[in-house]
Amino acid sequence: MGLIEKIKKQGWIYSFAILFNRIVPAWLFRCRRFVVLQLDETRSNPAPANVEVSWCQTESEYTTVEELTYFRRANSEADFVACQAKRDGKVAGGFWAASKWFDENGIGVRIELEPQQVWLFAAVVEKQFRGQGVHSAVLEFIIPGLASKGFKEIFLSVNPDNLGSYHVHKKRSKQILGTVYSFRLFSIAICWSRGSVKCDRF
Repeated sequence: MGLIEKIKKQGWIYSFAILFNRIVPAWLFRCRRFVVLQLDETRSNPAPANVEVSWCQTESEYTTVEELTYFRRANSEADFVACQAKRDGKVAGGFWAASKWFDENGIGVRIELEPQQVWLFAAVVEKQFRGQGVHSAVLEFIIPGLASKGFKEIFLSVNPDNLGSYHVHKKRSKQILGTVYSFRLFSIAICWSRGSVKCDRF
């Protein structure tokens, strides 16, 4: 995919934000707007048969997903589960889910969760496997899987300016809960929300 096609798919605003974040250090300034979606566990879409998805069971599997997604459990005291996707025996992607709360460490925002709620985050597909249905296969696995674990409300956030990601996840959602806005300059963080989303600073 060429640069222009990639920018059109992601959206001009989102592409500019990526460039901005690469130039401006994270410790200096960050701002973010994201929409919170509640996913629908009753909806399903065909997933590639050659993608195998499973829950992480061993510490080695968790470590592999940490390296893939750049997320470290040690940075938070929330409860986490993770799953990994494999294609042709190779790790192709990973996904995390948090209960109790979820911390957006880069912007100093905490999303508070009720006992029956779970938050999906840090979905990553290896570059060589993108566009091959790996992310869809993970969603088809993790959404009903979390529902079977007793989580009645499954949430994730998405940047509405990332057009491709927003449309994919909106198709699997039952409702939009609200929007969270955050702003951080050095160590000063401000956040506010619209809708039924509760957020706090930490």
